[in-house]
Amino acid sequence: MARPLDEEAARAAVKAAFGAVTADDVRVNIDASETGFLRYAVNEVTTSGQVTDVVTAVSCAVGNKHASVTIHGLRVEDVAAAARRALEQARIAPDDPEWVASPGAATMKPVTAGWSETAVSASDRAALVADSIGEAKKQGLTTYGFIQSQRTSQVSATRAGFFGMHHGTSVSLTTTARTPDGAGSGWASAAGIALAELDALGATRIACDKALRTRGAKALEPGVYPVVLEPAAVAAMLNFIGLDMRAADEGHSAFTKPGGGTRLGEKLFGSLTLKSDPWAPLEPSAPFDHEGMPRPPVTWVENGVLKKLRTSRYWAKKTKRSADARYDRMLPTGPTAESMESLIGGLDRGLLVTRLFYLRMLEPQSITVTGLTRDGVFLVEKGKIVGPVNNFRFNQSVLQMCADADGYGAPVRVSSGEGEGGPPDVALALRCKAFHMASKSDAV
Repeated sequence: MARPLDEEAARAAVKAAFGAVTADDVRVNIDASETGFLRYAVNEVTTSGQVTDVVTAVSCAVGNKHASVTIHGLRVEDVAAAARRALEQARIAPDDPEWVASPGAATMKPVTAGWSETAVSASDRAALVADSIGEAKKQGLTTYGFIQSQRTSQVSATRAGFFGMHHGTSVSLTTTARTPDGAGSGWASAAGIALAELDALGATRIACDKALRTRGAKALEPGVYPVVLEPAAVAAMLNFIGLDMRAADEGHSAFTKPGGGTRLGEKLFGSLTLKSDPWAPLEPSAPFDHEGMPRPPVTWVENGVLKKLRTSRYWAKKTKRSADARYDRMLPTGPTAESMESLIGGLDRGLLVTRLFYLRMLEPQSITVTGLTRDGVFLVEKGKIVGPVNNFRFNQSVLQMCADADGYGAPVRVSSGEGEGGPPDVALALRCKAFHMASKSDAV
């Protein structure tokens, strides 16, 4: 299957940008994508579409002054014009004391695990949605959802000699099932690199089962409860972790040590391990970042111990450290991978939470987040699900959640349910000894 962008066209655009200006520093970023989607609601298709786009950004610097111009397209004359415009803007821009020149040439092996040769057509998406709707109708429920397939090509190039190109594919689905009276609601997701990995029917059956089981939810008072969080809920929480060295050094991070310094070497995350590895089969990504820095495999947290914080190129220069690339993915693992039944079986009295919604940061220095539970909260007693309970608003420190964890599932691809588009998250189910449910929520 053809890539959204071929290397010859990309190199021609890069050459046009470099040849058009005499700036001290030039960087070109190209993001090409082909995205197909289908939205459905109340057991009917509502929107179907296909979007093809190429976004090219050219950045120029003159001394410490820099500017960027972004266009849609890849024609060499347009890219050259964008470079000239970026140079004009850079000459009148204010000095940036944190500007660092672009990195030079680097060698990286390609990431092939993130690409599927199997094309996904509008008919493929429609067939999966037909299965989803058919299953919901069979169970007397209504279903709502969104399915998306995407092919992407990314390019980062610097006049200093760096050129990186990466291709990726992804397919994802989120679906909500509801009872006719609106009293029961269930949710599930499916995600993969290739179409064959997307179990839309399985996800719909999970959502339908939860919708039926959430009817007649009992009132439960707010409080601190042991919980089992399903992977989508954990993904939503872990996305708030920012492992930044500068923030820790400057004293406004959860990883700043009281009195100064960082908390590197401290056991802060229970037994969780967090790694970034572009070549990981479960979570492949570009082996370089937007600035043209290679992304070697990194272990940020190992068995709960904070091992590394990311150092930007500017902060590395200022503090005489080694610079790190920007990573946008982290793979979480636990010391052992328990089944969901085993995780629930470890609760004497607590809650099973399907997913979290509308999350917002409350307090960055403890990574405390607020949000709502949705689409299935169940009371567990003596290791067995007793029945559904009301939803809650929660206020919870992500760090404390990790520190209080005493059980972990296997990492899987999920959608967190917050927004649409982009590659799937990877997360695991987690059993936590104390989760702060602050108030009741009327949401279903």
